[in-house]
Amino acid sequence: MWDFASDVFSSGVVGIRVFRKEREKSWSIVDRETHKDWTAALREDATDISELLSQMLPSRPTDRIAMREVLLKAFWPDPPTPFDRIKRKFPFN
Repeated sequence: MWDFASDVFSSGVVGIRVFRKEREKSWSIVDRETHKDWTAALREDATDISELLSQMLPSRPTDRIAMREVLLKAFWPDPPTPFDRIKRKFPFN
């Protein structure tokens, strides 16, 4: 069943594959062994992005960070052009 947590996990999968420079042509379902390898690699790397990815990739959906929290992380750069903050409000506040 689809849930917002599924989108967080999927975004985390894309992020970890970019982070680890994995160039697989087929991005199949993540098996337990792959997930275990990823979580071990993220624990070894002590960066802000690895911490974020580890919060996005728990197997249990209830343990995942919310997408709103992902977007509000302090390490994202400011936009290169001015923007209207009112348009950027989250609809679920």
